[in-house]
Amino acid sequence: MLIEAFGYTNLVIDEPQFAMWHSLNTFKLTIEPTYIDSDLIQTDCNYMTAKHRWMHHASREYNYYLPNNKLTFFNITAYNDENKYPKGNLPNVQKILDRAYDIASNYANTRDKHNGQTELSTLLQNGLIDPHNIFYTMVDIFKKQGADLTKNEGAHAAMLRQFTFREMTIIKSRQNGLTMENTPAQWLTKTITEKSYNNLISKTNEESALTFDHIVNTNTSDTNINKILSESFVKGVMPNRARMYYAGWLFYNAKSGIEAINLLINTFDLLFTDGQCPNNYISCCSSMNMSYGKVMLLNKDRVMSLLDYAK
Repeated sequence: MLIEAFGYTNLVIDEPQFAMWHSLNTFKLTIEPTYIDSDLIQTDCNYMTAKHRWMHHASREYNYYLPNNKLTFFNITAYNDENKYPKGNLPNVQKILDRAYDIASNYANTRDKHNGQTELSTLLQNGLIDPHNIFYTMVDIFKKQGADLTKNEGAHAAMLRQFTFREMTIIKSRQNGLTMENTPAQWLTKTITEKSYNNLISKTNEESALTFDHIVNTNTSDTNINKILSESFVKGVMPNRARMYYAGWLFYNAKSGIEAINLLINTFDLLFTDGQCPNNYISCCSSMNMSYGKVMLLNKDRVMSLLDYAK
């Protein structure tokens, strides 16, 4: 519609973090699109582990991407003659970046703490920062500190691996043709073992009365879960260790295994600021993989100690 209305002769599609949306039929386009990918740090890296990807990225010659000041941004509100698009409060991007750069060298020790996250996930998920530039800013920070970037150990590795873990979830989603249009059950069949999937779909708990409202209102039957949820709602994000504990708790306390994964994904998609991305979906699904014959439930005392909430 826009191509015809404005007579555009070139179309560039920035690939989504997920696979291309099933509902988007590019074959109907009158222009052959050019595809770019701003979600990966380097698009020509073929390594398929987070370790090898970050080390490969860091070893390359690199330049920072610069904004194109000649672009004219399309005003979709003016085109539709309506002001129907929601406008939320934008985060202070520079403040979050400065904080992330400041804690990067100690991230290995803070990442499991309630207040120890970089909080970059929200900015990355919403396209407010460029992963290429942020990754190489981190690389430069660690170089100045004398880090040996040829080794997959130490503070630099703990931080830089996080960027390529994110890349791996994007790649895995695309390779499996998964988008938010797919159900959680469909995600599970592509992301966890068959034995784990069969275990999850056969799990029932007839005594459970847990609903999504209990989660939203932080009034589940477990005081630790309520504390994790309430503190995470304030921050807008939940540390991965807390997510793992919460996922295991849901598996054993929801009405069924499928209900557990639905509640888990909906918690992040609907209640936090960094959901609705491949990292969220794959992390949630992976938490339902069995270890030693069962879904893992972390030790609650250890988790609460690591989260280190203010007394």
